[in-house]
This record gives sequence, structure tokens and C-alpha cells, in this order.
Amino acid sequence: MNLLFICETEPWPLYNGGSLRHFHLIHQLAQRHCVTLLVTAPVRPVPTGFPPSPLASICVRIIQANSRELISPKIERQFHAFAPLRWRLWNLLTWWRGSSTGPWLSPGVVRLFRGILADVRPDVVWADQSYIAEAVRAAGFIRIVVDMDDIQTVYRYRDLRTALWYNSKPLHYLELAKLAAYEWSLSRRLWRVVVCKEEDRKFVGGNRSRVFVVPNGVEPVPAMDPANEVAGQMFFVGSLDYPPNADAVQFFAAAILPQIRQQLPGATFHIAGKRPDGEVSRLHDGWAIFMHGTVPSVDPHYLSASLFVSPLRMGAGTKLKILEALVRGKGVVATSQSVEGLNLIPGVHFMQADTPNAFATVCVHLLNDAGLRSKLGAAGRVHVLRHFTWDRVGELADLAVQPHPWSDQTTFRSEVIWH
Repeated sequence: MNLLFICETEPWPLYNGGSLRHFHLIHQLAQRHCVTLLVTAPVRPVPTGFPPSPLASICVRIIQANSRELISPKIERQFHAFAPLRWRLWNLLTWWRGSSTGPWLSPGVVRLFRGILADVRPDVVWADQSYIAEAVRAAGFIRIVVDMDDIQTVYRYRDLRTALWYNSKPLHYLELAKLAAYEWSLSRRLWRVVVCKEEDRKFVGGNRSRVFVVPNGVEPVPAMDPANEVAGQMFFVGSLDYPPNADAVQFFAAAILPQIRQQLPGATFHIAGKRPDGEVSRLHDGWAIFMHGTVPSVDPHYLSASLFVSPLRMGAGTKLKILEALVRGKGVVATSQSVEGLNLIPGVHFMQADTPNAFATVCVHLLNDAGLRSKLGAAGRVHVLRHFTWDRVGELADLAVQPHPWSDQTTFRSEVIWH
């Protein structure tokens, strides 16, 4: 099968959840099909210390096309989350799709996709965003798999729920209702929809025979030796320009870590992740909190950490950071939101806590009990190796691109886009 895999950014180097997911999906699908990679934004240089990209040896071809150059500044402003009120009201009333699709349905972008499709002649297109899928569909292609690894409705609802009041908040709630209706419609309008967990499959609704669960995964790396753990050291990893991760580390530093240090004065919190903003980077003090930024490998930090913490309060999807910690045999303390879709059992595979007091209490308990940390880590590792390796994920992804008689019966109606 000739498969065109479209990413907004090149999935290398592997320093965030999105790039990890896309790279491993490409790698798995390329073992079964001829994969052409289309990157729709300028390729970033590989930072110093990272290995060169292996994508050229994995893919049949890599196409780089900066679609953003084809979107006029006026259209970008029209669909911006904080566009002038009259434009946002007009979009709310007349544009039934999610606002992020507006710029991607510009005639120049659609022409770009039409030309690439004619050149590649794919049997199936895998799109990493719904707005990319809409552009491919507008270009006349039918067999599109859209990867909804994060349900934007869930993510934005949680973001709005926790945000302080601002003047546009009521309008954003109305736009959220429209987004929910749009995401629910995708399984009726597109050939296939891929989600990360069963709860998301239920949310998408529509024609569920076209909705496939393809979770995140991990490489089956060896478990780490507990003898290398540094007493009192806790670790978090995640892209720090992603609001849920930034909120998590700030929440831990302000509300949880001080309680831990009251009982364990030597406890430290280590953070790795790309592009921390000013507020997050200022958490680094060199004695209790250590900000490591973008690192070529997270293994040294996992190796020395006594405990992995995930105090997420926002976001959606399944969390690669939890899988990576567990496959290494690390003890994990996490919020219930951090482990959604992973079928982990609190007290067996990890310890769960959803309030600052409970989180601090559990962390202190585990930091003082190496035996319990080891027991949890071992059970979590077995669970992850059984259900969440990339080889297993690749099998599920392959099912999503295969033709199935029961899900290919609908005639897809073409739709007029704006000009």
C-alpha cells in the first residue's frame, strides 16, 4: 500500500510526545507499507547532541512544503482565538467547522495538497490533525485517516474550566460547543478516525465502525537499577511550551514540593523539557528545583530519580511520560487525569493522588519506602510491556489503514469551501 503520512512538523528529534508518536507510527507503518512523509512546516535544525534524523532511511520519500506561506495574514487573523469580536461572532454563526480549519481551507493550501496528491498517488492519507485532513479532503481525496491523539474539545474544556475569568471566556465556551459538534461529526465525514483511548472513541461517537483506538507506546527498554537512585530525587519530563505541562510543574513547585520538603528537607524536583517560558524557567533555584531544558536523552534523569511525578490537571490523550517511566520500572505518583486510557490500577501499578496534600503525602511515603517503589515499578513495567509497546501499537495502526467492508460503505459527499 502507498501511504502518505502528513505531519505539521517533522517528527525528529524525539523530544516531545507528538514527535515520539508520529515517528514510531511512521516507523511501524513503513514496515508494512510504502510511506511518503509530507511535512507542512519548515524543518527545524537538529539541536547539538541529538543524533541525525533516520527518517530518510525509513520513508520512501520526504516532501517539505511550507503551507503557512500560502495562508494570508488576513485569514490567520480572521480565525484567531482572539480575533476582533465581529469576526469571531461571524465565524461562530457561519463557520460550522472548528476555527482551526479555516486557514487550512485557503485555496492556495488546497491547491498545494491537490498537486502533492497527484504526484504521490497514495492509497491512504494519514493526517496528524483534523484541519490537515480537511485540506486533503477539500483537495478531492477520500481515504483519509485523521489521528486525534488529543480530543481538542476535552483539552479546551479543561483549560477553560481552570482558567481565571477573562472577557472572551463566554464566547470561548460557545466556540467549544461548536468544536464538540464538529469533532463528533468527523467519524461520519472522514474515512477513518484514530483516537488514543476507548473513552475518546466513545466521545467521538458518530459511525464508530470507523473509529480505531491506537494508543501511545514505548520501546521495551531494560528496567533501571534501583541502586542508582538518588535519595529524595523526583523527576518530570514534558514539553514545557505545552500549557498542561507548564501548569503541572508550577502546581507541583508551588503547592506540593514545599509540603514534601517539610518532611524531607533534601528532596529535589528535576524537570526536563523543551522551550520553558520565563515563568517556568524561573522555577530553577539550583537547590530544590532543577530545570534541565531540552536534553538529548532522558535516561540519565530517569536513572537517578527515585520517583517519577505527573501532577497534570489539564490536557487529553494518553501520556507517554507515564508509559516511559513505568517501562523503566520507576515508581510513579500521578493524578487520575495523567493515567487516563492506560488501564492502570492505583496501588498496584502506581500511586494516585489528586490534591496537593494527598500528592505530597504519597510522595513522602514512597521516597521513604524503596521496596514499595520497586514493587509498583515492576508491576507497572509488566503492564506496559503487555499492552503498550510500539510493535503492538503498529499492529493497531495497520488495522486503521486497511480497507474493511463494514466501514467503507458510505458515499462521502463533497462540500463547498469558501474562496
